[in-house]
Amino acid sequence: MHDKGNAILNRLLNCCLLEEANKESCVKMHDVVRDMALRIKSTGPGMFMVKAGMRLTKIPDEDEWNEDLDKVSLMENLISYIPQNVSPKCLMLSTLILEGNYYLSQISECFFANIPLLKFLDLSRTDIEVLPNSICNLEYLTALILYACQRLERMPSLSKLKALKKLDLKGAGLREAPEGIEMLENLEYLDLSCPNLRVLPRGKIRNLFRLQYLRTHGIFRSEISGEEVAGLKMLELFEGEFDWLTDFSSFVKELNHFGRPCHYFMKMEEETGALRRLKAVRFWVNWNSLWLPDIKELVPEDVRHTGKDEGHFWKFNNNDLPKQVILFKCEIGEEDEFVLPDDLQDLRIEYCNAAGDISIFQKDFTQLRTCAFKYCEGIVCAVSLSSSSSTSLTVMNNLEVLTLELRVCNCPKLKKLFPWELLQGQGLQNLELIVVNNCWGMEEIIGWEEEDERNQTTTPILITLPKLETLALQSLPELKRICPERGVMVCESLISIHIDTCVKVKRIPLCLGRENAQPSLPAVKSIYISNPNEWWESLQWENPDDKIVLLPFLKYNEILDNNTMETSVEIEYQYL
Repeated sequence: MHDKGNAILNRLLNCCLLEEANKESCVKMHDVVRDMALRIKSTGPGMFMVKAGMRLTKIPDEDEWNEDLDKVSLMENLISYIPQNVSPKCLMLSTLILEGNYYLSQISECFFANIPLLKFLDLSRTDIEVLPNSICNLEYLTALILYACQRLERMPSLSKLKALKKLDLKGAGLREAPEGIEMLENLEYLDLSCPNLRVLPRGKIRNLFRLQYLRTHGIFRSEISGEEVAGLKMLELFEGEFDWLTDFSSFVKELNHFGRPCHYFMKMEEETGALRRLKAVRFWVNWNSLWLPDIKELVPEDVRHTGKDEGHFWKFNNNDLPKQVILFKCEIGEEDEFVLPDDLQDLRIEYCNAAGDISIFQKDFTQLRTCAFKYCEGIVCAVSLSSSSSTSLTVMNNLEVLTLELRVCNCPKLKKLFPWELLQGQGLQNLELIVVNNCWGMEEIIGWEEEDERNQTTTPILITLPKLETLALQSLPELKRICPERGVMVCESLISIHIDTCVKVKRIPLCLGRENAQPSLPAVKSIYISNPNEWWESLQWENPDDKIVLLPFLKYNEILDNNTMETSVEIEYQYL
């Protein structure tokens, strides 16, 4: 549905029948084409009446409602009510748009009595409080749009609207789910994301087999199960919540089996050892998200307008949205198995407690591109080979960004980022960014998997990261090595290096190219370190000339905090 709509819009744009609007991701009809179309449709059968944005304060008189009218648009006016004596006789009217009449609070009971063939009714962004019962008799109605009707508290039963395909109640003021929704067997689009809705009963959507879009974000308590959602075989996009891990797992298993929905962003939260809420939120067409509205510091209820951590979402194009999972405030243990989507592209683990190694890579996530760990306590190694070496080596083949922002108080046991073995073959060859912050127990960035292997190796170890552009290490007081003692890093694309408060590091293991026996570094633009410069002077070098070559790129910072680091290193924090 989404792809088909985009294809139609693109054809109209290419033919200059539509043009780009001022708003992002919006199009509009060219003024000349619009005027010509309205003139053509102003008379005769199938005529239009368009009085949009004319600052009307009352509904047009009945004599203006011609019996041949097919479509009427009165959007963006100042109409405040539709009086009881107005009941236009428009037997052919199929579309009525009253969107954006912010003062419209009342519609007479008889208004829809003589509009029997109405198919599309848009009352979004109005001040309507109660819908007239006559709406229930519109048996041909296929779309009912009540988006952002914040004062709408009550609706009549919708059970008679058998033809209804789209019901949009996003942002409506309803406290209870409308009666009769479960009877709408032709429904394809259902948005019940009403912030005042107290409960969505289990079984309410079970029989809506034609649903392609389902959104229940913002409901105080949703009782729908993963089995219910998984049973909707035509579902392309889901945005909702589960109360239990079993419901989440059953939904993800269905996702893995059938490859639905196309895009997702799932976030899990667990408190006191038990999963409390899972949410799915969509910000663009065909993108799913799971998150929690009550986690204000990271995920505000409207991340499109606020929230530092979510600002980067707007940098994605509709066709390039990540398939993302976030584990938030979870207890990660060996006995706690959960299901992750097979086509996972972006994984973040935030504010989680874990016992030792994280063993999330139990299967081959061949599309994984971004992996981040933030504010985690108890993690000893971010990526381990102990559970399944062959899987772990292939799981990160496509990984582009590995970002790690682990704060002091929350990750005292983290000692190693990932083992050197992962760099063999194509494991991390697409890695572009490494950031490690405030990990007081961190001893190695790239380390050996086994201690005895460290002692047995005497030959130089070549570590190749051809796409790595940024290496940032901050506040790692126990960090001794960036890589194994005999390791040498070949990073031809490296542009920025940031090392702050890593006093035990004695070597920057870069392998500089050689031209006429002299070292060269064509890519690097900046190396940031903290004052004083005694640490830089104490570094050991494979070749004394390397230090001289790097010196012009050196920059000092007297006071460094997270904000300074973001500014000076120009790290792409949209990945964090």
